[in-house]
Amino acid sequence: MGMTENGTRLDGWKTIAAHLNKEVRTVIRWEKDRQLPVHRIPGKKRSAVYAWTSEIDLWLKGTATLPSEGNGSVETAPGPLGSEVAALPAEVIVPSASKGLSRKRWRISAALVSLGVTIALFGPWRRLIAPHLGTALQVTSGGGEKRDLIGGANSLFFDSSGGGIETIARVDQNGGRQSLLRFGHQTFALQDVSPGGTELLVVDGGLQGGTGPLWVVSTDGRPARRMPGLSATTAAWSPDGRELAYVNDRSLYLANANGTHPHNELTLPFRGEYLRWSPDGRRLRLSLAESSGRLCEVSLEGHTIRRLLTEWSRSDRDYECCGRWTPDGRFFVFKAVHNGIHGLWAIGDQNVWRQLWNHNPIQLMPSLNGVGTPVVSADGKKLFAVVTSPEGGDLMRYDPTARRFAPYPDQSGLSAAHTAFSPDGKHIAYVTHPQMCLWKMNADGTGRQMLTDHAALPQWSPDGRRIAFMEHTDNPDKPTKIRVISADGERPEQPVPSPEWQGVPTWTADGSGLVFGENGTFFPISPSCSIHLFTFKSGRISDFPNSTGLWTARACPTGRYIAAVTRDNRKLVLYDMRSAVWTELASFADSPIGANPTWSRDGKFIYVDAPDSPDPAIYRISVPGGRMEQVVSLKGIQRIHGSIGMWIGLTPDNLPLILRAVQSSEVWAWDWIAQ
Repeated sequence: MGMTENGTRLDGWKTIAAHLNKEVRTVIRWEKDRQLPVHRIPGKKRSAVYAWTSEIDLWLKGTATLPSEGNGSVETAPGPLGSEVAALPAEVIVPSASKGLSRKRWRISAALVSLGVTIALFGPWRRLIAPHLGTALQVTSGGGEKRDLIGGANSLFFDSSGGGIETIARVDQNGGRQSLLRFGHQTFALQDVSPGGTELLVVDGGLQGGTGPLWVVSTDGRPARRMPGLSATTAAWSPDGRELAYVNDRSLYLANANGTHPHNELTLPFRGEYLRWSPDGRRLRLSLAESSGRLCEVSLEGHTIRRLLTEWSRSDRDYECCGRWTPDGRFFVFKAVHNGIHGLWAIGDQNVWRQLWNHNPIQLMPSLNGVGTPVVSADGKKLFAVVTSPEGGDLMRYDPTARRFAPYPDQSGLSAAHTAFSPDGKHIAYVTHPQMCLWKMNADGTGRQMLTDHAALPQWSPDGRRIAFMEHTDNPDKPTKIRVISADGERPEQPVPSPEWQGVPTWTADGSGLVFGENGTFFPISPSCSIHLFTFKSGRISDFPNSTGLWTARACPTGRYIAAVTRDNRKLVLYDMRSAVWTELASFADSPIGANPTWSRDGKFIYVDAPDSPDPAIYRISVPGGRMEQVVSLKGIQRIHGSIGMWIGLTPDNLPLILRAVQSSEVWAWDWIAQ
């Protein structure tokens, strides 16, 4: 069980029953018949449940009397006020006139009792059950990345980017039929769907900062058209379809639905994103891009803006965004990271008593891997969102005959990178993704052995007896250190005493030392960074001359050269051990140098990639001449980001290796329960 602002998380029926001091079958029945706030996780068995103590305690505020299970006695069973009449005295004893009470006073008392019952049954607090999600159903399948979910009529629309190519996809809300819409632009962001479901509002994302021209894409196959002169960060049509609201950086505009006659409505304190109209058309809500996103509300009648959740999220790492009202206007559902927990949340709206009941958002579902913008169906019965599955990878090797990448032979599905081949070619060291654990296996894939965890970019010693690597840490503020472990997997050692931040090590040709650069919390790292040599025998560190401002050092297998990268990753430079001179070797006009320059075994070439180029590719550079030639294009290949990085490697016969991203996100639907 874990503690959050929602209280303690109760995992499983037994734990929930113990909290309520009831039998499991009673609690299961309450969840079915009385909407006990119990949650389920998409993709898991229906029996895998959890609950929050704060939601259960709120649910317990209403009480009713029901027969207990098995013994015929009466127990107090939780339930919403109004679902059962609150417990009242079994009979009302009417005093006689001799006791001083007149019949008129008795009638007044009875009327007050009746009024109390009526208020309990029909007052604004009558349904103090927290909104929650019911049965989950997966709507889409097939993998690939999905985002920018919007809904209209009986369809859902989203940006599908499987294979690196973005398209607009449409699927029935019941998951029955899926089709693609033509737009023809490289990058874009879906914004809204017209009230009739016939047109989509799209921001062409080709311009810097997420601001781009506004387009209207027809859902019936007609050509897309641009709204003349309008550029936006975010936009939305009004519920009646008559107006358009859009934000360009910090300026909020209103215009006719077709984009004509725009006028500046308000200046925002920060750039606005994820704009939404209230069902009554009187308010707008959006996320302001401060240090982290925060939900704000704009009153169109008063021309004012206010922070929506002033006391909820205070951490700079938390954010709130991407919300939508339910059709009846009672709730606003949004996604957020709160106290480090990703998920969907809801806040009450419209009713002052409901706001007094619970002014803090209620978590609808947590998500370990991420959840997208929620969409509520037009009838208010379903909630939709994109849920991301855990990211994995597939180790790929370039096949020069087929001229494409294919899974590494006999290792299909191996989510690993940072491969290093032993000097005799009999063993492979590699790092698993996303676990970042160091493993060793035979070259044919047999004999797998885990050596240690928290590792990155291992390098074999020339004698094949030891492996050096950079320790990986989940804490971005904790300095990375160099570790050395025996090939048999004995306890890793930390041989290098300083500096505080240590980068990836590579061995000198004779195995007597390690060449390495520095690292840091932020990119680019400190201007004072430099390239170092650690000698095992003396235990001392020396600096390479004139290496200030360089990092990502890689020692040549022959011992003649050291390759390094400028701290801004724009240039690859070469140090000649004989002449003690640095020279520029390569750079790209449209991309930084990739994160892992890799030497060929004979030391005649160094391989790099241009990851941010419009046509990303792996290149081979001759040493010392500097002649560059493209080896293979990476265009259209989804590569892993994150801790393991945009990595490239080489086999002993100089065939490029990459880690292809294997991650999917699917649209899910839940029953929306809010009484």
